[in-house]
Order: sequence, then structure tokens, then C-alpha cells
Amino acid sequence: MIRLIFHQIWNQRRQNLWIWLELMVLSVFIWMVMDPLFTMVCIRRLPANFDREHAYVVSPVYAQSGPAYKAEADNDSCYKQQLDLLLTQLNAHPMTEAVCIIPDRWNFPGGGSWNGGYFYPSRAASEKAKDEGHGASGKSVSLSSQFFVGLYCEGLEQWSDMPYTLGLRDAATGELLHARPDDSKQGVCYISAKAARILYGTELAKDSSFYEPAGGVDMRVGGVYKDVKQQNYLIPAPSVILSKYDCWQTPKDFSVMVRLKPDVDAVAFEKAILKDVLLQCRIGNTLRFELFSVRKRAEQMAENMGANNLVRIHLALGGFGLLCVFLGVTGLFWVRCIGRRQDMGVMRSMGATRLGVVRQMLCESVLLFVLAFVPAMILVGIKVYLKGYNLDFWLNQSDTDFWFLRTVPHVSAVTLLSFLFMLIIILLATWIPVYHASKTMPSDALHDE
Repeated sequence: MIRLIFHQIWNQRRQNLWIWLELMVLSVFIWMVMDPLFTMVCIRRLPANFDREHAYVVSPVYAQSGPAYKAEADNDSCYKQQLDLLLTQLNAHPMTEAVCIIPDRWNFPGGGSWNGGYFYPSRAASEKAKDEGHGASGKSVSLSSQFFVGLYCEGLEQWSDMPYTLGLRDAATGELLHARPDDSKQGVCYISAKAARILYGTELAKDSSFYEPAGGVDMRVGGVYKDVKQQNYLIPAPSVILSKYDCWQTPKDFSVMVRLKPDVDAVAFEKAILKDVLLQCRIGNTLRFELFSVRKRAEQMAENMGANNLVRIHLALGGFGLLCVFLGVTGLFWVRCIGRRQDMGVMRSMGATRLGVVRQMLCESVLLFVLAFVPAMILVGIKVYLKGYNLDFWLNQSDTDFWFLRTVPHVSAVTLLSFLFMLIIILLATWIPVYHASKTMPSDALHDE
């Protein structure tokens, strides 16, 4: 049967040549469409690795002026008393799991702020980079990373457990991380797994030395947490939680982060917390409290930055491209099969069964597609290689943390998806007209011969 199929393809080589060229172009096009869609889907499915769905921020809004209260904390302790009352009431509420102080309303993953700094595994490494004239981005081991501040305020040290409030988990054990009230005085910080691999070559970096040139202080790694994904369209990036001590100089900027219990309804929490806590804590120079979800704030920041529109454009163009390929391939093979109606009549008149006719036509279409898909993927491989990808990139597990960003697995996955997509279309576009045409009597099919 295979010999007969090749014979039929060769006999209609002039028509099949154009179909072959169209299939090759469409295969390259569908690969280019599948490539970004596959990457976006894989990134979106990555876990956030912090409790984004149950995290809220409470931010006081102060009056510009007041008759009895001033902004400076050294003249008025009302701000400190208010936050202490707010933290105590929030922590005692039956819907909350944990609370902590944060220095501002943006200091959390996805908050929209970027304060990237450079960090070194030791002071000596920083001095070596400076002596060599490389700076922060030199040959010495360094880390450029987003950092968050775990704030330790005098008198409110018990409300400083930012890792636990965010729901960060230990990279090795998967257990929730806890910060200690004396971490700032002990010079303790927390780093993500990717940051640990960059600085130390391993995630087992607890109790390793850590140096921040901007602050000029030596610290110790108190724990390594799983990399957090700040936005749905971003891969998890290295991050650092620094332990900062504040003697209450700028209380107006402080906010409170709250993590709900897993079984708490978010809408019910917002109504209850506004009624039961925030109204009672509005003392001193406070006008009101802002309450917002960490997830919604991250989505809002992505919308304001235009990132969501960019994702929508990619999805729309990708979907439109897939639709065009579907219609093009369907029409191409539909017309081809209808044009073979007389051939099917001859096959039926010579004793071929309906199933045999359908099977032969399907095999012809699939073989023609495979003959076009193989050279198309060779062209794709040449394009990937010319873009500078190293085909041995996937062998080194430390080069990237996600399999779908390694060259060979990524190209293979996109190629397989493209092949299956085209194959399904071709099988449907061939089977439907052939199945109906095979029902026609041989005499009717040969009537126009």
C-alpha cells in the first residue's frame, strides 16, 4: 500500500508540489506562532511560591495637618501607638493568620517597586571587584536582585516576621519560614533559591556570609526560600529580604501586611475587617485606612505598566494566526480531496472498500504533510542556531531553572505541538470529505469521466 501511495503522489506531482510548498511555509509559520504561546502558558502555570491569594495590605492615610498631632515621631508617639493597636487587633482577628510591618505600601512581591541592588557573598569579593575595576557587574561573583525590607521597629519587634506573613517556604524542606525578632540586630537576611545558586552555587546556603555594598554591612543568610513569581507573565527572579532596623523616624510611610487563613473568604474578610478593626483603630491624625489585596495590586500594576495589554496582543495575534492556519489547511485539503472524487470512484469500481479508500487518502495526506514538515523544521533549526542558541545549553542544569527555557527541550516541545496541531487539522480536513465522497456509488462518481 505504501508503494501505491508514493505512486499516486508522484503521478500528481505538479499539484502536490504546490501543496508541499504551502505546507512547508505553514509549518514554519505555525512554529513561530506556537513558540511565544507555549512560553507564556508555561510561565503562567509556574507557582507564585508565596500566599498571594490571601495576602492584604493595610495602609494608613494621614491628614496633612492637625491641631494636636505632628508628623515627626520624636514629638508625637501617637503614630506608634496607633500601629501597635492596629497590629494587635489584626493579629487577634479570627480570620487572620499572620501580620507584619512593611516600610511602605509597595514593599511586597508584585507591588510595582524596583529597588534592585548588587550583593556579594563577602566583603572581600566586593573589594576584589572594586580593585579590579569591574564594579558591580564585573567578573567577581555578584547578584543583581530585587530586595524587600523586613522592618524591625523599636518596641514592635514581634511584628517583624515578613517571610511567614508572605507565606514563603524553605527551598529545601518546603516548610514555612519564620524570621526572629532579633534578626536585624544579628545581621540576618533571607535570600531566594536562585539568588543562593548565583552567589554560592547551591541552595544550601543557610548561615553563609552576605554583603550589601550600599549599606556597607556584613550579614548572615538566615534562610533560603523558594523563588517568588511577582507577576503572571514573569518567571521567578532572584530576590532578597533584608533585615532593616528603624528607630521610628518616618512612621507615615509604614503599612501592615496581613495573611488570611486558607479557608477565609476574601470578600467576607474585607467587610469584617473594615467594620471590626479599622474603624476602631482610626485614632490620632489618621483619616482612614486603605485595604487592598496583594494579588489585585499586582494585577493593577501590570495593567498600569501596559504588560497586560502586551500579553493580550500576543494572545490575539497568536490566536488569529492559529485560526488562519486552520482555515488555510482545511480548505487546502478539502479541495484536494474533492478533486480526487473520480479517483475514489475508480478505486471503488475495482473492489476497494470504503474503509480502504478512506485509509489510503488519509495516508497520502499525512505522508505529504510529513515530507513538508521535516524540511520546515530544518529551516526552523537553522534560524534557532543563527540566533545564537547553544544546542548543548540544556545539558547544564544551572544555566536555567526551567526546562521550557532550555533550547533543546523548548524547541522539541514547540515542534511536537506544531506537528500535532497540523496533523489533527489535516486528518479532519481529509477524513470528512473523503468519508462522504466514499458513500457515492462508483457509477455516479465516474459519471463525469
